[in-house]
Amino acid sequence: MTEDHISQIYNDELAKLEQLLTEMVGKCEWQMMTAIKTLTSHDPGLARDVVEADVALDMLQAEIDELAIYVIAKRQPMAGDLRMTVGSMKIANDLERIGDYAKNIAKRVSTIADTASVRNLERSLERMSVQVVDMINDTLFALHNRSVERANAVIKSDEDVDSLYTSLFREIITYMAEDPRIITACTHYLFIARNIERMGDHVTNIAEQIIYIIEGTSELDRKNLDRTAAAMAPETE
Repeated sequence: MTEDHISQIYNDELAKLEQLLTEMVGKCEWQMMTAIKTLTSHDPGLARDVVEADVALDMLQAEIDELAIYVIAKRQPMAGDLRMTVGSMKIANDLERIGDYAKNIAKRVSTIADTASVRNLERSLERMSVQVVDMINDTLFALHNRSVERANAVIKSDEDVDSLYTSLFREIITYMAEDPRIITACTHYLFIARNIERMGDHVTNIAEQIIYIIEGTSELDRKNLDRTAAAMAPETE
């Protein structure tokens, strides 16, 4: 909640939005970690659980959108409250997309289970996913504590995820070249690695949205300010 109001009901509605986002983050984190667990355990039953759990995530997104639209129409929020209300819908959309990627990963498990898997690659994918889950946890901290510093740290962390993806991509291609028998499995690994990398991008979107909620400045605003400051800086010999 960004501001205090005379109406307790209004306060409760804003607090409810943040509570629903917290719940959605928790479900999203479980879905992602369990999807990777299905990959390393080759458990098709667990994979089905991940796919089915996506329905609950979609329902939460719909609930957040409905409440946010109601608050805008009924309360006509301004300033920080408006940013929080609109931002909640955008964050929920990114979380829903992360859930979709987790579902896609889980759907590939049964196919990989029937091929010659590569345990080293599965462990690398697991490490990459843990990095993204840590980013998700940091965005939740940033939101609850209105911490621009933690949100910026999340954005910075995405560079590490991108580096891991590039390294893993090269590793997978090498495995495919060395042993044609695992080309099918490695193709699925490539898609999974890409899914995890895209999850990191969506978490970055969430972190940028949190900064906007707190400061009222967008990523484009900050880039323009940086360019302006650089242009106005005195030249040095």
